[in-house]
Amino acid sequence: IYINTSIGIALYPDDGEEGEILIKSADKAMYLAKKEGPNNYHWVESKLT
Repeated sequence: IYINTSIGIALYPDDGEEGEILIKSADKAMYLAKKEGPNNYHWVESKLT
């Protein structure tokens, strides 16, 4: 079994003050990490929020 991980990272309060906004921001960052290939992470960029 092979497992790959893609992680999107959003920080409170810099990337949002509400849970829903933080989750959406981290989700966008996660999909950018997935585009870069398996086993990556991506921080939220201010232009993503």
